[in-house]
Amino acid sequence: PAPSGIAIVAVLSIMSVSWFTGNLSGPPWLTWMGSLLPRRIRGRFFANRERLSLGTISITVLLVGLLMDIVYDPNGPAYQPTAMWTICGVLAVAAICGMADILCYRRVPEILPAPSPEAQVRREDPDQQLYDEQPTPRPVGLARWRALLHDLLIEPLSNRVFRSYVLFGTTLTFSVTCSGWYIWLNAMDNLGFSSLATNSLFLVIGPVAGIFAARPWGRAIDHWGRRPVLVLCTIGVVLSLVPWLFISRQTPAPDFAVRGVSWALSQVGRAFGREGWVSPETALPVGAYLWSVLACIIGGATWPGVNVAQTNIVLGFSEGTGKSRYMAASAVLISVGGALGGLAGGVMTRSLEGLQQHPIAFSPFAWTNWHLSFVLAIAARLLAMFWLYGMPD
Repeated sequence: PAPSGIAIVAVLSIMSVSWFTGNLSGPPWLTWMGSLLPRRIRGRFFANRERLSLGTISITVLLVGLLMDIVYDPNGPAYQPTAMWTICGVLAVAAICGMADILCYRRVPEILPAPSPEAQVRREDPDQQLYDEQPTPRPVGLARWRALLHDLLIEPLSNRVFRSYVLFGTTLTFSVTCSGWYIWLNAMDNLGFSSLATNSLFLVIGPVAGIFAARPWGRAIDHWGRRPVLVLCTIGVVLSLVPWLFISRQTPAPDFAVRGVSWALSQVGRAFGREGWVSPETALPVGAYLWSVLACIIGGATWPGVNVAQTNIVLGFSEGTGKSRYMAASAVLISVGGALGGLAGGVMTRSLEGLQQHPIAFSPFAWTNWHLSFVLAIAARLLAMFWLYGMPD
């Protein structure tokens, strides 16, 4: 049934607390990693970390997707206790894994940055210590908050390199949130992919491509720098969206591919007690799925390069005393881009809902409001590449 207002508020509150606490730990974690990891191996280290994460994601999503398809009956009643308890069990296991993840850091050593030469002089010079002990007036009330905001957000933006990086990250995050969820809706509603097929597409096929591509990107970062990798990978994430503009349910596919997919799905259904899962007469959008696989492979192979290069750039800003404000500023400003992207995508798709019934005909394609969000995302990613121009590594 349609969720109640209380249910919506509860879900949004839980998600807000989750994201708040997750971002609370981001700046100190990055500063910590900046102290732990030498520059010469950071690219390879985070590439290997990305590969392990993507491999775990692929296996987990595939198993959970199969489990949900088994327990959920799309033709059954609106409330299905078995599916509900299965979802609760999956979330409980995920919560335990999340706590275990944090507890693993108990065994990681804490490395504090060495004191600056000025601080060392003050520590050894009694006269300097007496001088430093003189009280310094501190702003109070609103002035104190204004000074804190200036120190955390405004002052880091005076750094030209940091400003270019933040504009790149903000624009790229805008492009992700303005179209991200609508790619899923387009895959399921427009193209007719099942839940398992959609989950496999975005959370298995893409990450598997990333597993193979992450290590070369890490080596390239260590040898050639972060900016060249960002340029190449940003071109890749632009190209990964282009096929979605031209994929339709009528996209043709070879007969052998259609027969092979139908046979494989029927065998999987039989193995899990779902004999009628896919009938031979079902018109499967195999051609659309094959082109979608290509788009996800391109995106899956290039996004790890973007992520690893961005992490290495932020770690560079984290080095030295008092540089945690760069971590906070980048997290806040890039998140603003994500929030604006979500609002822009939502307003665009909502205001153009009529295109669902009367799409823009572009034979043999039909563009809806979701496709226009893809166009906006492509434009934003091209703009993100502009900020890389002239940005020193």
